[in-house]
Amino acid sequence: MIELGEMVIRDEEHLCQSREIVLSMASDLTLGDAKATQLATVISEIGTRSLIERNSCQCQFGLQSTSTQTVLAVEVTCEGLEDLASSLPFHKIFDASTFVNKHDGNEDLSVLSAQVHLSQSQQTFDERFLSRQRKRFAKLQASEVHFELKNNPEAFIQRERLSGLGTFVAGMAHELNNPMMGILNYVQYCLKHTDQEDKRVKPLKSAEREALRCVGLVEDLLRYSRGSKESEGSTENVDVSALIQRVVNLLDFRIKNELELLMELPSTPLLVPMKVNSVEQVLVNLLTNAMDSLDQRPKKQIVIRVSSTKDSCIIEVEDSGCGIKAEQIKQIYTPFFTTKKPGQGTGLGMSICLRIIEEHQGKIEVTSELNQGTKVQVVLPLK
Repeated sequence: MIELGEMVIRDEEHLCQSREIVLSMASDLTLGDAKATQLATVISEIGTRSLIERNSCQCQFGLQSTSTQTVLAVEVTCEGLEDLASSLPFHKIFDASTFVNKHDGNEDLSVLSAQVHLSQSQQTFDERFLSRQRKRFAKLQASEVHFELKNNPEAFIQRERLSGLGTFVAGMAHELNNPMMGILNYVQYCLKHTDQEDKRVKPLKSAEREALRCVGLVEDLLRYSRGSKESEGSTENVDVSALIQRVVNLLDFRIKNELELLMELPSTPLLVPMKVNSVEQVLVNLLTNAMDSLDQRPKKQIVIRVSSTKDSCIIEVEDSGCGIKAEQIKQIYTPFFTTKKPGQGTGLGMSICLRIIEEHQGKIEVTSELNQGTKVQVVLPLK
């Protein structure tokens, strides 16, 4: 698909600008005055309803070609969109349309995906045409930046800082990765050619362990900088109990010597659609955090529970650790924020966990009491 642009309707000014953009774009696509007006009216009605409900509305436009024709692809996302289907003449405007409901954070959103057949072939829309459309959308996006800067300057500045920081982190991680892999290869070469009874084996293994830890930190940095569009494998149905057991086996070297682990798992397989490598990373991170919190605690216990409702799988990791201060709970998803001692964490773990769970249309919730323990609840949809 060739993207023409996207817009977010947040206030009345955006609403007026969006109507002008849609009318101009429809005119360039030779939809005809009647259909152009209908399309602009539908977008305006959806935007108006969103503003009345104090929500925003996102619209995306693009060109798609099949073997026989070219279509204008329209995608509109906002709350309560499906309720408008009975009052707006979608069937008169769009040649095809579908609704999909999705859960995003605390919002239940509807997505309208629609198509308008065009009389021209895609070859008609040259770079000059595409540039003209994108300039129109860019003007609206500039208005949106001004809106956000005016209404929520702290969040805007923080987002821009993180954007720049992500670029810097990615560059640094790539620069560090090559020498770290070189060090690891040299250490492993020495281990391979050193007799296991040699007194130098122990410090070499320590060096290998620390090099692997550095490589892991670099991978965390790269994963964070790539953001949510980075694919972590295809979705498949996975038995949650088996996945948890695999993670426990992976961390067994710490568990068997340091703490009591209790698992309350379902007696029959509970299959959940997921990107297994990503969710495994979340579980490793949650268990590692729980184990780290038990340092210097008289009672060292972790409980893993799995339950389900009609629509969801619920995974809980509860520890008897040091807990988290109430004022720090809201900060734990902020990149580079950590409650651990210097050198024990990057502050990226929970930020990455949140991204992964939200990619799965799930949610993650943390409750904690200082000096009593912490419980993390992860909810994943079963469909």
